[in-house]
Amino acid sequence: MATDQFPPAPQANQILIPQYIDESFPHFAKHFPIGNGPDPRLTFVGVTPSDYVQLLQTTNDALNASNPCSGCNWVLLCCSIGMCFCPMLYMGFAQQAAVRGKLAKSPVVQRLQHPNIGITVEYYKGDRHIMGAIMLTLDANAIQRVNAGVAQFNAMQQQQQAPQLIGVEQQ
Repeated sequence: MATDQFPPAPQANQILIPQYIDESFPHFAKHFPIGNGPDPRLTFVGVTPSDYVQLLQTTNDALNASNPCSGCNWVLLCCSIGMCFCPMLYMGFAQQAAVRGKLAKSPVVQRLQHPNIGITVEYYKGDRHIMGAIMLTLDANAIQRVNAGVAQFNAMQQQQQAPQLIGVEQQ
C-alpha cells in the first residue's frame, strides 16, 4: 500500500478538504460537496468562490472519469461472467495517479500554483474506511497574506465590538 494514499494530518500551512459519501449516487459514491464555501483563509490568498467550485468540480469529474466501474470495465466483467475483473483492479489502483494528473492539467490548479497565489494542490484517494481528501499547501508568501488578512479582520471585529459609553450615566 502506498504511503501517500491517505491524507496526512494537516500542518499549519495546509488546508484539508475531505470527501463525503453521497447516498443519492449509486454505490454511495464519494465526492467533494460543492455547496460548501471555501475556507475563509483561502479568500485572503486570492482564491475566489468560483475557483473553489471549479477545483471541486474538476476533481469530481476526474473521479467519475477514472472510476473503476466506468467504461468498458463493466462490460468486460459482465460478458466474462465475472472472470475478467483485472481491468477494474487496475483502474482502482491507478485512480489516484489519474486524478492527480487531470488536476495538474486543469486551468484552476495551474492558476492556484502561480507565484502570486502560491497554493500546491494534492489529491489523496483513501479507501472504504478512510475518506479521500484534497490537501492545499500554502507557501510562505501565501501564509503571510493570510496572517495579514486575519489580523486586519480581527482588528475590524474588535473595532465594531468596542462598547459605546456615550450618554450612559455612571453611578
